[in-house]
Amino acid sequence: MPVLVLLVLVGLPVAEVFTLVQVAQEVGAAPALLLLLATSLLGLWLLRREGTRAWRGLRGSMAGGQLPGGELADAALVLLGAALLAVPGFLSDVVGLALLFPPTRALARGALVLLLTRRVARQLGISPTALRAAAAAGGGWPEGMQVPGGARGGGAGPAGRGGGQGAGRVIPGVVVEPEDGRDGRHGH
Repeated sequence: MPVLVLLVLVGLPVAEVFTLVQVAQEVGAAPALLLLLATSLLGLWLLRREGTRAWRGLRGSMAGGQLPGGELADAALVLLGAALLAVPGFLSDVVGLALLFPPTRALARGALVLLLTRRVARQLGISPTALRAAAAAGGGWPEGMQVPGGARGGGAGPAGRGGGQGAGRVIPGVVVEPEDGRDGRHGH
């Protein structure tokens, strides 16, 4: 993985400079630089506009009691696209524009979901199929699956919070306050 990061950090700037030189040779240096400046300004404007719109959409979802699923992924991809437009470079502009258009953004969202599902499944030690099935069933962990914190899944709600025996299990009941004022813990 570090080799891939190094290749990206070195390779992308080299590719951007190479592309800039090629474009400058075709249309001239001044028009190429003006085009870079225009796309950067467009990216900054879109970043501000779409960032505000994404924030409003997320707040609206949360205020309505919904978890922002697709809205969150779309907002992240639109913000990434606008940020790539703001960065000077023709290659980053192409990727940024692709993330701004809904059809190509849908492809990127699918790839992002697939990547994140694989990564989370690998960290949990389960198959991506089992993770997708659990998510499609309304959350919760597959029956008998080992979950973070050492508990075993029972298909009821998210587990792993707090860890320990019985984490992730929902036990219906009623909380009753003792009449004598004691809280029922040892060591009064």
